[in-house]
Amino acid sequence: MKFHTITVGDKEYNLRLTSADAVNLEKKTNTKLLDLINDYSMANFCRMLRYFRRGGGDVNFSDEDSYNFFDELAD
Repeated sequence: MKFHTITVGDKEYNLRLTSADAVNLEKKTNTKLLDLINDYSMANFCRMLRYFRRGGGDVNFSDEDSYNFFDELAD
């Protein structure tokens, strides 16, 4: 499985958006994926991070985890 790997400090994270997660994200938000990508709100950005991390193998990645992950990326 292919991932996009990013390095933050000394940690590496795998990111991937699977087609199943993309469909679930569209259903959950009632918004097309390309429209979600163009939505730069903080809530949407964290939601997208959560789904990208789940596709990267971290299937239990929660909302709270996505907020903490964003903060780690920003630092």
